[in-house]
Amino acid sequence: MGKVGIKKFIEGLQQSGLVPTEELRALLSKVREDQKNPLSDPDQVREVLVAEGLLTEWQFQKLRSGRCRGFFLGDYKLLGHLGTGGMSTVYLAEHVTVGQKRAVKVLPRKRVGKRSYLERFRLEAKATARLNHPNIVKAYGIGQDNDTYFIVMELIEGESLSQLVRERGPIEIVDIVRYTAQVARALKYAHDQGIIHRDIKPGNILVEERGEAKLLDLGLAMSREQGTSITQLYDEKVIGTADYLSPEQALDSHNVDLKTDIYSLGCTLYFMLTGHPPFPVGSLAQRIAMHQSRRPADVIKRRADCPEEIRDICNRMMRKKPSSRYDDCQEIFEVLSRWLASQGETVTGSMYATIAVRGTSEETETGVTSSEEESGSAVLGDEAQALARSLDEAQEPLDTEPGEDRAEDHELVFLPTVDVGDATPPPEAVDLIDVNLPEDDSTSLSHRITHRRPSKKLGMGFWLGIFALFCLVLGFLIALVSLAT
Repeated sequence: MGKVGIKKFIEGLQQSGLVPTEELRALLSKVREDQKNPLSDPDQVREVLVAEGLLTEWQFQKLRSGRCRGFFLGDYKLLGHLGTGGMSTVYLAEHVTVGQKRAVKVLPRKRVGKRSYLERFRLEAKATARLNHPNIVKAYGIGQDNDTYFIVMELIEGESLSQLVRERGPIEIVDIVRYTAQVARALKYAHDQGIIHRDIKPGNILVEERGEAKLLDLGLAMSREQGTSITQLYDEKVIGTADYLSPEQALDSHNVDLKTDIYSLGCTLYFMLTGHPPFPVGSLAQRIAMHQSRRPADVIKRRADCPEEIRDICNRMMRKKPSSRYDDCQEIFEVLSRWLASQGETVTGSMYATIAVRGTSEETETGVTSSEEESGSAVLGDEAQALARSLDEAQEPLDTEPGEDRAEDHELVFLPTVDVGDATPPPEAVDLIDVNLPEDDSTSLSHRITHRRPSKKLGMGFWLGIFALFCLVLGFLIALVSLAT
């Protein structure tokens, strides 16, 4: 949509309800007097509107493009766009009465008709609201405005772990250990409440300006009290994010316990230490197979200043057999706390200050997303699951038998996580016309992502399935050859 002229802009501003009519008239009269010329362009009033706090720059740009609806949700006024994740779009909002600023997560209207999305959205609100912990982003409640559902959440000024690494380079070892300990403490609390996160990754951990790590996004969380998870109830195979996915969760995401979060946290620790996931090279199917059967490259070969003790803790968290990992996150918190104490440090009080800066990413050849942590949830077809299971059974347990790691031959890079098999594409950005909300880029909480619509040609799903099966077979053969040599 192109830019509108001054007349349409003023009409849209009046219809939006953002500025009281009398206040708008007085401001326009003042601008005319100051400029001594008739108003001919919205940019003539932009500086005054923004400087006076009547509009944000984001609101002005929406009005400038002809958008005048959807700036209010319940008792909240939307001030800006923060990001778009796997299932929702997040806005900066302000309570119209008390002026408190919050993050408001909105479920796209097109998803409301799909019961599994709405139920998962409600589950996230319910799960987050019952958790009150300093290292978990708070949820204050769920609301509904006509057909639009939203969650009011704590606003965090900070960056995700993926942004910190991408934008600033390696994080100090002490801070890495501190963030991991803080998340482990949060997970112990969540596990004690009967909640398994199932999607621990760098993009779901924010670090605020004071240096405190905050866990967010319980959209895939599973409560042991439910008996049946949302994904199982609706026969979905949503399993998490492939680069941080435990071997057992890839095979059966419905019957996992707290050990799956320990594995994913270990992968996240590996990412902070090395700058990339444990298996950064290969197709998605190959990387899932590697999580089943191979050890990642030695952290110290990627990060020479990493203490052996931290390397060993990371390795134990990522062991293939759940029984070989730590018993729970409390044990992880304690070993990391002891290491910090040996360095004269504590779990709180990081000196690594951060600022809120959204990153960007470029579209990949696959047309899904160019970020390793915000691709949404991988979906594994029945045939691919069966092959992955057979591959898992064919391999020697790597807790006692190390395997070859070809990832050592590659530079440290950030590679995308994409869907596998007959995967469903990530949800699209909120549509203004459809849901009465301002449309924006598909910008995740941590960075922006891009997305093409899937091809609608007859038979495409079949060929994608064949391709995924071929990749898994190839990965299986490579693994066998590696063991033989």
